[in-house]
Amino acid sequence: VMADEELFRCMEVSLNVRPEDMPGKPLRRVVCSSCAEHVSDARESVVDGKVLCRACQIGAYYTLR
Repeated sequence: VMADEELFRCMEVSLNVRPEDMPGKPLRRVVCSSCAEHVSDARESVVDGKVLCRACQIGAYYTLR
């Protein structure tokens, strides 16, 4: 069995994280103009002046049964 000191190296790091990507309550929410889904924290796209969620813009990763 290896000692923790051999397996892990701990050090301080810096991260460049947008405020929208931080954990916690969304900073901003908009509504998709196609399906009315709420889209949080700048994850929407604007196409021809309409706000769209990812599923409406490029297609969903799932299919309804």
